Amino acid sequence: METKIRMEVAEITDSSLERFRDSLYEKEKAYATVKKYVRELKFITAEAVLSGRAEISMKGKNRIVILTEALRKKLKSYMKEAGIRTGVVFRTRSGRPMDRSNIWSDMKKLCKTAEVDRRKVFPHSLRHLFARSYYSMDKDLARLADILGHSSIETTRIYVTAGVSLYEKTMRRMRLVL
Repeated sequence: METKIRMEVAEITDSSLERFRDSLYEKEKAYATVKKYVRELKFITAEAVLSGRAEISMKGKNRIVILTEALRKKLKSYMKEAGIRTGVVFRTRSGRPMDRSNIWSDMKKLCKTAEVDRRKVFPHSLRHLFARSYYSMDKDLARLADILGHSSIETTRIYVTAGVSLYEKTMRRMRLVL
């Protein structure tokens, strides 16, 4: 399953990712910025936004997710617009915390606008995108494993391993064959 996800993420072009990201922001779905497990969204509360830190407690592990000032600003704006003062930030219209199916549905709707193949987009892809983006800026695999909540760096390595198409592209650019 991990290999399949990795290949699907690698097949999405940079321009498609940019359009997809733009579409997410246009729809004011700040949960894409969080880029963590969808089931962790319940820990993004109004109180966490105000403090700048969300305490995540899952699978017997505890960790803290730092909410950057830029993210907090977007979340505060979203909260103000949605009338959220306390509790879970990402809610359905009925007030229940959003779950994977809600986010999956929203992502599929955005695929048309972003010109991305619906079959290649899943909530978990955001986690892979976050990991690859973070790793491209800070090559510290141990720190990334900590951020993602992985107990093994080997698990994290799967997230940042380049796909076959990227490998082929790099090899062509190297022009090793004259």
